[in-house]
Amino acid sequence: MKRQIAFLVSAMMTVNLFTAVPAFATDDFSDAEVVVEEDSNEDAEEMEIQDSTEEDFEDEGAVTEDSAASESEVDSVTDVDLFSDADSEDAVAESKQLKDAPTAEAKLESGFGSDYQKLLFSDGAYAGGISQILVNGNVWEKVSSKYSLFRRNAYYMDSSDASAVFDGSGDGMLTIGDIITIKNPSYQDLLLCVKGSGSDFAVEPYDPSSGNDKEGPSDGQNTLYVRLNGYFDSALTGQQKYDAISGASTSVSTNKNSNVIVEAAVVPDGTTPGKNDWKPLHEAVTVNTKKTSVNIDTESCGMSGVYSIYDSSLSLSGVPDQPGSYPVSVTVTDQNGRTATSNELAFKVYSRTEKLSDCLKLENAQQTADGKYMYDMEPWAIANFGGTNETVTVPAQIKAWYGSHTSGTYGELGYSVSESESPTQTLIVPSGCDLTLVNMKIFSSVRIIVQKGGRLCLRDSSVHGLIEAMDGGRISVNYDNYGGSFLTGASVNGQLILNGGAILENSLIYSNTNFLANGSEVRHNTAPVVLVKGNVALEGEVYIRGDEAATGKDPNTQKSYSGQPAMKISGGTLTISDNGVLGVFGGGRNATTSVGGAALILDQGTVKGNGKLIAVGGNGSFDDGGNGVSGTGSIETSSAWLEGGSAIMSKEDSVAGKAYVSSVNIADRTIVKSVDGRKISDNFEDATERQWKDITTKPNLALYEITEPDKKPEPSEKPDPDEKPDPDKKPDPDEKPEPDKKPDPDEKPEPDKKPETDNKQEGTVKPGTVSAVKAVSSGYNKIKISWKKAANASGYVIERKNGSRWQKIADIKTPALSYVQSNSKKYPVQTGYSYAYRIRAYRVSGGKYIYGEYSKSFGGKALLSASTLKAAKKASGIQLKWKKTAGASGYVIYRSTTGKKWTKVATTAKTTVMDKKASKGKTYRYRIRAYRKVNGKKVYGNWSRQVKIKR
Repeated sequence: MKRQIAFLVSAMMTVNLFTAVPAFATDDFSDAEVVVEEDSNEDAEEMEIQDSTEEDFEDEGAVTEDSAASESEVDSVTDVDLFSDADSEDAVAESKQLKDAPTAEAKLESGFGSDYQKLLFSDGAYAGGISQILVNGNVWEKVSSKYSLFRRNAYYMDSSDASAVFDGSGDGMLTIGDIITIKNPSYQDLLLCVKGSGSDFAVEPYDPSSGNDKEGPSDGQNTLYVRLNGYFDSALTGQQKYDAISGASTSVSTNKNSNVIVEAAVVPDGTTPGKNDWKPLHEAVTVNTKKTSVNIDTESCGMSGVYSIYDSSLSLSGVPDQPGSYPVSVTVTDQNGRTATSNELAFKVYSRTEKLSDCLKLENAQQTADGKYMYDMEPWAIANFGGTNETVTVPAQIKAWYGSHTSGTYGELGYSVSESESPTQTLIVPSGCDLTLVNMKIFSSVRIIVQKGGRLCLRDSSVHGLIEAMDGGRISVNYDNYGGSFLTGASVNGQLILNGGAILENSLIYSNTNFLANGSEVRHNTAPVVLVKGNVALEGEVYIRGDEAATGKDPNTQKSYSGQPAMKISGGTLTISDNGVLGVFGGGRNATTSVGGAALILDQGTVKGNGKLIAVGGNGSFDDGGNGVSGTGSIETSSAWLEGGSAIMSKEDSVAGKAYVSSVNIADRTIVKSVDGRKISDNFEDATERQWKDITTKPNLALYEITEPDKKPEPSEKPDPDEKPDPDKKPDPDEKPEPDKKPDPDEKPEPDKKPETDNKQEGTVKPGTVSAVKAVSSGYNKIKISWKKAANASGYVIERKNGSRWQKIADIKTPALSYVQSNSKKYPVQTGYSYAYRIRAYRVSGGKYIYGEYSKSFGGKALLSASTLKAAKKASGIQLKWKKTAGASGYVIYRSTTGKKWTKVATTAKTTVMDKKASKGKTYRYRIRAYRKVNGKKVYGNWSRQVKIKR
């Protein structure tokens, strides 16, 4: 039942400074449900169940609880007299020759995200002849689809049930007091008055000779009209601070989700308010606050209305309670005693359990003049994807996806997973879809895949997961294609992966990965912002910058974490278009970065084309500078500016970054300028000005003009041994194969001998490339590596990636085709952490070692083994038992009655629990998985098989 809530009027704005609250930070969501397939046994990253109480949606100073704004301001309420005069005498006379108008029945239809108001007629032939519908004297537009009704003064004729359909939400909805005139040339005009709206939508016949339908708006001379102009953003159940002011960001900002003004017009009786008659309520009349109220179902929705006497705004106060669509209106009495009730606006509350697969549909999007669609995300936070394997495909007709229409206010998609875990949800941009994401925060659970023929543009958005462009997929970040200008506001805090055939277009790409939290975790990201895998194309100008270093010591280097590299090319070629530019900048502009990041890492990679390469390594404060170009590969562009980062106030053994290392080949055609970094020992000497510091504009290309190119592209000195694999180095004793697998001593390469190449010895045959490489868990601290036999191989060298370099961890003699890496002090294997490997075969000929090509790099992680679960019926409940899992810190147990929806029932460090809440005579299914605490976080193992038991 609706309750009238009196205006809350104060002498000042009733808002407070507050700290943003995570969108899921309530105990109501601690026991999450997950839908799984029968007898599935997914890896931890596929089946991870995130406790919502652990999630943290803080980002970029944005107020977390801000809801998404609509695309545009709601149109003003039509400026017409709601109480039309009777028809002219001629019209009445003419109407006598026509059939009597039928009666009409009102009906409300609700679908997910859409409400429709319908009028059904007693005469089945009537609807087909309707020529025009007017509301309050204004002609409403006839549209060809009900999906085009959203927020429009329009109607749709539904032939399936011979009805007239209107938008049931937004400013287009029919509201109490509206006068509807329906014209059919064969009938008298059908006049209806709206008597209820929202879920109570109703109409009744209207007699224009009966006078005004509303009580008391006239004082005998002038009539008072009141309307609500604007919209209420949707909210989530339990959402805090719906309307407030936040000081959570770097500057105080308004967190105001109500965008509604109360307006009034006072005009002589019998006249229609014109456009200039409408004024904010406080300017139009003096309000009798004791007899004025906001009408909203507070008991159900949990919100009450708050009116400001200073700006006539109407806001909502409280905590949204129950999901639903709630109409909001005001009843105003002025000091002259005139009383008028406004139109209604809808306030929608969502449950937090909505699925993207149900929301992301054309019927919930607005069609534009070009036939494409714009999707305003509602609700503004969607954690669940739904669909097959948590995968959702964007409809190809959608061209824009808005989280909001206010910069800094984000729609939120997905949830946070730990740094060591892979994304669990997939959003596909299909062929034919040219999608722009605006004001979106994409959490780390989400992987976006851009398929061949698809295109993704990012604006004012923060991506914490992965973006992966496939063959023929296109990516652009912070660029306006229509205006041909660079923008700012979108950051890639996860990683952008370009697979073979992908195209990277004009972009400003920067990362804040180590500055912004990943949920409740602080990241330590040293992976490149952009990873190239295969042959890709770059069109136009692209600039990429890595983030500053994370705080702490890198366990792989035993130094401070390095600044983030900008780009890595792994086993492929990046081709720059004619006159194009690729600028890459390693992390290290501020004193917070001790070890500068590399700008470009080549892993058997190449940059070529008739464009320009700019690579500037990051500065290191108190330690090493980053290299401009590291690794092994080639630069074959028209020109290249390569510069190392400086070592500022560094240690005695610290080194400045190189422009490029000796294992990088510069083509003869390339005009190159190489500038090594410097060791700066005081505060008076400036580091390079060629760091890209201002991300609001693209780098100044004048700083990289080559007026005095190098005479011959040679590195200034050889790289450190860490820059390349060291095949001559003997395996560590802890990592050696078993004695029966050791190579004979006389077959070992001499320490001072290097691998033989094809052109150094006539008739030598290189071994084949290792294939079918795989790394799988062999326990919580072991990873089993396997491969297929390579032709002409005498043995295999296994390398593991350590930061930006590769380390040899084992030398395996044939015929062995597998190796188990166990945790050791030198080569740790940490539960849940992903490690990258590669293998190459070698052949021993004449006492010399001839090496083949490296395999593709591949990854693996050590996970806890699945527990073997047993169940038994006991007097007090169902007892569950399992054997201890090696390395486990504890176990989580889930229960289901259907095998589809699972509820967490226990977390324990023991190996047995009793389910005392199981009902007698009911059948239950149980499953369990172990977890291990790593650096204070839980890393989950594989699921056990289900057990089914009836109590």
